Amino acid sequence: MLRNLSLCLLLVPVAALAVAGCPKSSTSGGGGSGGADTSSSSSSTGTSSSSGTGGTGTGGADGGDLLDAGLDTGDLLDAGNLLDAGDLLDAGLDAGDLLDAGLDAGHLLDGGLDAGLDASLDAGDGGAAVSLASAAAFTVLGGSTVTNTGTSTTIVGDLGVSPGTAITGLPAGVPTGGTEHLGDPVAAQAEADLTTAYNTLAGMPCDTILTGKDLAGMTLTPGVYCYVGVAGQLSGALTLDAQNNPDALFVIQIASTLTTTNSATVTLINGGQACNVYWQVGTSATIGESNMFAGNIVAFASITLMANTNLAGRALARTAAVTLDANNVAVGSCTH
Repeated sequence: MLRNLSLCLLLVPVAALAVAGCPKSSTSGGGGSGGADTSSSSSSTGTSSSSGTGGTGTGGADGGDLLDAGLDTGDLLDAGNLLDAGDLLDAGLDAGDLLDAGLDAGHLLDGGLDAGLDASLDAGDGGAAVSLASAAAFTVLGGSTVTNTGTSTTIVGDLGVSPGTAITGLPAGVPTGGTEHLGDPVAAQAEADLTTAYNTLAGMPCDTILTGKDLAGMTLTPGVYCYVGVAGQLSGALTLDAQNNPDALFVIQIASTLTTTNSATVTLINGGQACNVYWQVGTSATIGESNMFAGNIVAFASITLMANTNLAGRALARTAAVTLDANNVAVGSCTH
């Protein structure tokens, strides 16, 4: 009701100006009678249209007479106040033209753009997956080296390092289902794309602050969680509940280190996918022995997977080493 009332208030000055005898410019209607002016626009939220019929005689002005001066979106919203008649004359817009910015009347008359126009990612609503671009092909990617000290390590997917060139200690036949890239252009591009993804993750607005809290025993729903200025830790079982949304996005921003104790677990339920879980780590991540861990570990420095830990996801280190020890690392059926 408020929006309809506001729209009426907005259009009254236009009608008043027409009656008052604004100077008339030529229109396609010709002569002394104004033709019908129809203006429409479409946006991602729908299609809006309006029609105005001008008056008769040399003193009248139809909706079309108010066209062509142009007005940007910011001018339409003056600290939430409706425009006065003078502003409308200067803008030269009829009711339909007010919608040309791709906004519906409700948005224009709410006193500002509503949250639906916010460009930031809303992970709580599922959101879109963060793009790893070419780095998505890599299950393990190191900045300086990739080293392994266990004989049973498996990696499914691409394995790479850049700008370093050393990958050592891996059993024969590793990786499977992928290619090894040692300091080549493919690995270099993957590291560049990893940096972009890291910065995107670090810049996402935080929904819930977890500073000083252990993740053990928690059940998290989709969203962005953050440890501000401190390390993050997991000493037991963490559950991520996708709430029956297979695109549900979980982002855990950690300002410094991520550490887990031995036998810690990360479990996804209700349709959650490991590829939609991102651990953005400000320095280094150390995943303890015999963990069942899930998600993309995107670390600024190093990543260490201790003995017999399984990772359903990726270990992607920007500047330092990835260290493995009898681990199984695979992204699974995830495609991004």
